[in-house]
Amino acid sequence: MSHYVLVHGQDYCLPPDPPTLPELLPPRFRKHHVGKWHLGHSRPGCLPTSRGYDDFQGYYLGGVDFYRHGSDEACCCGEVCGPGRSFGSFNGTFQDVHGLQVGEGEYITDAITRAAVSTIEGFEASPPPGGPASLFLTVAMAATHSGPSGDPQYKPSDVDPDLLLRSPKRAGFSAMAKNLDESVEAIHAALEGRGMLEDTLIFLLSDNGGETSSGSSVYPLRGEKFTYFNGGIMAPAAVLGKGVKGGGRSLRGNFWIGDVMPTVLEAVGAAVPGGLDGISRSGAVFYGRFKLLVNGTAGYDEALGRPELAGWSPPADADDSEVRFGPVEEVMLFDVRDDEEERVNLAGLKGYAEVQRRCMEEFNAVLESTIPLERQTKQRGGSLDEITPGDTGYGPWQT
Repeated sequence: MSHYVLVHGQDYCLPPDPPTLPELLPPRFRKHHVGKWHLGHSRPGCLPTSRGYDDFQGYYLGGVDFYRHGSDEACCCGEVCGPGRSFGSFNGTFQDVHGLQVGEGEYITDAITRAAVSTIEGFEASPPPGGPASLFLTVAMAATHSGPSGDPQYKPSDVDPDLLLRSPKRAGFSAMAKNLDESVEAIHAALEGRGMLEDTLIFLLSDNGGETSSGSSVYPLRGEKFTYFNGGIMAPAAVLGKGVKGGGRSLRGNFWIGDVMPTVLEAVGAAVPGGLDGISRSGAVFYGRFKLLVNGTAGYDEALGRPELAGWSPPADADDSEVRFGPVEEVMLFDVRDDEEERVNLAGLKGYAEVQRRCMEEFNAVLESTIPLERQTKQRGGSLDEITPGDTGYGPWQT
């Protein structure tokens, strides 16, 4: 989505087309989702169990209080929210965790980890019709997302006291990451304990770059979360698998989220559908060594009052933590092979007109297919009582 994230009161969700990865997996798979689900939840057709998963243990919306397990996320930045919804209008409340066993005051990363480990340990590979069962497990961690106040929420036992004195937010983020590392280790150990590692493909990845206001750092890359600069769209990742059919190979470079689905489907011998791509009213186009940005901050530098989103922000505990602000043009072009930090804007310069033209043609072609959020809100109409249980909130105009 090229607008702000789904929040309280919005009555739409991920459209039914294209399909999700679990919807495309072969029937032998038992499919489980643990943790965050931020693709819509206002009606049954939006939920994980309607999008290919057999069960769901987790919470809705973008963030959660790590100890109170609730969210107060609201409409932001002048965006259009859907029909008004009360907290109690669907599935109890928006603030509940659903199916996830969480003790009062328990750190939610620990609860998500326990649920993931329990799913692995309880998995039965007894042969169903068509052969032995296989496991597909998505673990969408709350960490290292900040809490509702925007500050890191961490376990005191994980914090570095020296770093805490120099930079409380940096220390808090570091503590969250330490706990997350231990969670990944526990899940890996559970797979090993069940003898499943040899036949398991593991993806470790994040949905965006870090947010400096919450203690993270992507320096020396430009930008951060909310932007299309490299600091906002690049994050470390790893793909692990010993026993994948056809052997393994290493790649030291960039892959993007759109590569995950075909990689998994090919690995399990399933068909890969064509025509999958993302759309946005602002964004980036990659063309060989070049990257074109259109409205690269999506306006969040102004909407959130944070001009540093377009600059370079050293870690808060660095000797020199001064932010270097960068100018933002509507169209920007970078040679990301030689200028990964995006310091030299080539847009409009002699010698780059042709590559800029080709990138803009690609961007405009995709732009023509986008559906603005405002149109969804104005054309939907109706009330919840008039909508069938499988409806996702999108009218026939979308097709």
